[in-house]
Amino acid sequence: MALRLYFFPFATLAVIASLATQRSLLDLWLGLQLSHIVLIILGSNTLLFALWKAWVYPSFLDPLRHLPSPRGGLPLIRYGPEQFKRPPSEKVLGSLNSIPNDGLLRYPGFFGHYRLLPTSPKILSELLVTKSYDFQKEEQGRDILRLILGDGLVVAEGDGHRFQRKNLNPMFSFRHIKDLYPLMWGKAMEMVQCVRAEIGAFGDGKDSNGFILEVNQLASRATLDIIGVAALGKEFNTLRNADDELVQLYDWLLQPKKERLWWFLTNLVLTRHIAKRIPWKIEKEIGDGSVKLRQVCREFVKDKEAAMKVETVESVDTLAHLIRSNNFSNNELVDQILTFLAAGLHLGTLHAGQNPHYQNLLRNEVRAVIGSSALNATDMPSTLAPALDSLPYLNAICAETLRLYPSVPNTFRVAVRNTSLGSYPIPPGTRFIITPWLINRSPHLWGPKAGEFLPERWIDFPSPDKKGGKFNNHGGAPSNYALLTFLHGPRACIGQGFARSELRALVAAWVLAFEFEMRDPAENALASGMVTVKPKDGLWLRVRPTRQDYII
Repeated sequence: MALRLYFFPFATLAVIASLATQRSLLDLWLGLQLSHIVLIILGSNTLLFALWKAWVYPSFLDPLRHLPSPRGGLPLIRYGPEQFKRPPSEKVLGSLNSIPNDGLLRYPGFFGHYRLLPTSPKILSELLVTKSYDFQKEEQGRDILRLILGDGLVVAEGDGHRFQRKNLNPMFSFRHIKDLYPLMWGKAMEMVQCVRAEIGAFGDGKDSNGFILEVNQLASRATLDIIGVAALGKEFNTLRNADDELVQLYDWLLQPKKERLWWFLTNLVLTRHIAKRIPWKIEKEIGDGSVKLRQVCREFVKDKEAAMKVETVESVDTLAHLIRSNNFSNNELVDQILTFLAAGLHLGTLHAGQNPHYQNLLRNEVRAVIGSSALNATDMPSTLAPALDSLPYLNAICAETLRLYPSVPNTFRVAVRNTSLGSYPIPPGTRFIITPWLINRSPHLWGPKAGEFLPERWIDFPSPDKKGGKFNNHGGAPSNYALLTFLHGPRACIGQGFARSELRALVAAWVLAFEFEMRDPAENALASGMVTVKPKDGLWLRVRPTRQDYII
């Protein structure tokens, strides 16, 4: 019924147009030329259709029109731009916190288009888990991601997604990730050595109070090196070679520059089919960059296949596992590689740098368990993996950083069939915006200090002196759906265990080796980005070696 009503203006105006163009009726048009009459009809048609879309249907016929919704906004576009900001704006957060709702908000966007914003654990559990295959990523978003990531696990839907996840699951098991700790710690030590060498080469830098260092790029290179060995069995060595072709390509594609953000928004609003025909420079640059990236990844596949034919010890990296399965074509293997390479993270030092108290607590905790000598050991201590997993402040600081700064701040879904969420019927075509950035900061779920960095929320202390605490997995939230950093259900991030372990290793090595604070105490590292977010202008720290550990 909704579909028939949707096209009703077209049918009505088509009849009017056919009547108006009959020669016997032309006298009624005051002697206007036929071409003028056609233009008037087409203009009226367009105007009435826009009125239907932007006002009549959403205001009077939409079955979800009675859901609570924020008032105001700009004419015609309402709060459309706010939905695409990364991270989401304070206006969206304010709506989520101030408007009474039963788990769903109806958020007005461009020209009468609405998206539903789920706000409660119950609705989120249905959308992400129990009815997850009733919803898919929006086609516009998938088209953009496909250009950079191919048709890998992030982009695939339905049976294709189930097939890929089944084949990848063994490589992200708990046991396999623990076996990767020596690799992670080795790369963490290499990161420390690179920074030490840079400090040694330049003294204290231009500032006598410490060496000024941008750590976001450093963290990205460290994680890329770890992923290179773990996923592809390949040493990228980007920590020591920042000019590596792969690093340059991915850094360029994902940099949060204004022109790229406009390109991203244009593709979402106008669809990829229309946006790719706009004759602007950025379209060609991104297209050429993605083609080059696929060429580099094809070479990875060829090299791996050749190496596997002569290897004496079976490779254990993810790419080798997928090749041995014989379930993927070379193009599909390239898609998986592109997905692996995009899985970076931030170092997690931002709040520790702003708060020396937590930095010292963390350093003392790590030092007491594994000792500073671990930074200079040729082999990782056998007890390191269980030790890092058990440290309450290390795990709490990493968990709190991931809560406040999810790499993907929002994601979009669309209903693909008639379904329901809670007590609300959801017709096909209904669009949703899921906002980890906002849900993770919701006072209704995390308390009045939801926006503050409080690692203690992740630690259960047996006594008021806050000693002898143990890490918990809930952070004091009433539901696991209060934390959406890695989502939940079949579409949850398959590499979340890998990411948490990697972050623990890098942060532990960093705090053992260096004392640090923000370059400027008043500086605020603003997050921005297209697909993922990172500090807009980098994350600049003032870094000094911890005195007793400075060994080159």
